Amino acid sequence: MGFRQRSRGVRFAIVRPALFPVPLTHCPDVMKSVLDLQRTYICRSTSVAMRACLAAVLLLWPATAVSAAAEAVRLRWDPSVHTSDVEYLVLRGEAPGAYSTIARIGPGITTYEASGLTPGVLYYFVVQAVDLNGILSGLSNELAIVLPVTPESEGSQPKEPEPPLWQPVSPPADLEVMVTSEAALQEAIATLQSGSTIVLAPGIYRLGRPLDLQGPLAAVTLRGATGRAADVVLMGPAPSEATGWQPVPAIRALGVIDALTIADLSIADASGPAVMLDGDVITPHLRNLHISGRGGYLVAQVNGSGHGVSGGVIEFSIFETAGCGPDRPPGLDLRGALGWTIRANTFVGSGAFGPACGPVVLLWQGSGDTLVDGNRFVDGALEIVVALSEGTLDQHAGGVIRNNAIVRATGRPFSGAGISVLGSPDTELLHNTILVGHTSAVAIVYQHTDSRGLLVVNNLTDAAIVGEDHAEAMLEGNVTTATAWLFVNATAGDLRLRSDATVAIDGGAHIPSAEHDHDGQLRPYGVAPDVGAYEWRPPSPP
Repeated sequence: MGFRQRSRGVRFAIVRPALFPVPLTHCPDVMKSVLDLQRTYICRSTSVAMRACLAAVLLLWPATAVSAAAEAVRLRWDPSVHTSDVEYLVLRGEAPGAYSTIARIGPGITTYEASGLTPGVLYYFVVQAVDLNGILSGLSNELAIVLPVTPESEGSQPKEPEPPLWQPVSPPADLEVMVTSEAALQEAIATLQSGSTIVLAPGIYRLGRPLDLQGPLAAVTLRGATGRAADVVLMGPAPSEATGWQPVPAIRALGVIDALTIADLSIADASGPAVMLDGDVITPHLRNLHISGRGGYLVAQVNGSGHGVSGGVIEFSIFETAGCGPDRPPGLDLRGALGWTIRANTFVGSGAFGPACGPVVLLWQGSGDTLVDGNRFVDGALEIVVALSEGTLDQHAGGVIRNNAIVRATGRPFSGAGISVLGSPDTELLHNTILVGHTSAVAIVYQHTDSRGLLVVNNLTDAAIVGEDHAEAMLEGNVTTATAWLFVNATAGDLRLRSDATVAIDGGAHIPSAEHDHDGQLRPYGVAPDVGAYEWRPPSPP
């Protein structure tokens, strides 16, 4: 049985160990690659025997700027390690994961000049190998590049070309503003220019009003000076007579703002959401934040045309809930969110959870192609909810939920399923570990006739996986009988497998879109992937 890279409307054919005795890591030359490169494999077979394997190890990086006037950049990548008889596709997009092919490169050529780029616009590039039979590898690492806005790009006299900038964008020194007080911070926000960075010195900034970033803007950053989120704390603001005593956010992005970055700081005690994004915001990046309070973490809204924020990234952050009640808003409330990535975050609850609590992560109102990957949820409720309005079509489509670890303390009130898909076609639920601890009879639920073509594979849970209301899914390799003894320390939220967790180790199905586990380790270590978010490995020798 073979498999191919998935696109919308294309199903994976899952390879079970009994049918495909040769694991992917046995393909020729794969072990020659270094571990920090992204590995991609495409294999094909006839009957049950593997006949060929194309192994492409592609690392993409910018070689140089061709010229600022030419508005181009030269890309370079590592060649396929398996064969020289491959060509390469160069793909480009203006949102993560949303690409179109711009060039096909002949065998032996590993560079390409991407021209026609607009300075100040963030572009995403990937490369893909294709053999003589048209078999495609997976995608290389994603490279984000923005050419700086220079005088020559605005029609002035040309000067020496500058190298391209790629994330994280480092603006020129004259566009970096250091602030040490709330008044200086508000002034810097009010006079913000495209390409600028506001750097907050360590301290506590008590906000009298929201920080309103007003577009149009591009490539702007708000970050703490030390890189440690705990060193810079934004407090409030509180409701006031000016706001009609209504909750207000701490940070509000309004109008068209492209490539907004908020990083390396904490937000506490906001009466409204910590961050609110207008529907015209594009490719926001939230990194290394610590957000706590009752007002919700982030709201991404839809604009007047019904479109939402696209290409957002939330990563390496900690979110804490201060309480729960009938008016508790969702944590991450993403509406019309296309191509978002939510990865490597920790969500910690207060423990006072009940059925009235809002979801921790909510993707709805026209969202799609979202990736929720490698997050950790401790003592939450309704941790991941995809689509919400019952009976409403087009709430969400596509997307992947994988490698998430969800654990609740036993004895808490009923808290619903850990993952709920309530109306989303072609969504994949892969390698999640969920211990609801008797707070729910269901760990994963998929509902509604719009939930069709789902892929539910290799999930490790202590409660049932249930489909309702004519929803359709392909289920494979799931284990729903997990107990705390399978894990290193479930009580403390450590859901890594013990060496004797035989029900999960090597018990999963091979699937190409989940080749890394929660910790970024390659799968499989043994003859088949382990079930759940973590791949077991023996301890490293001293």
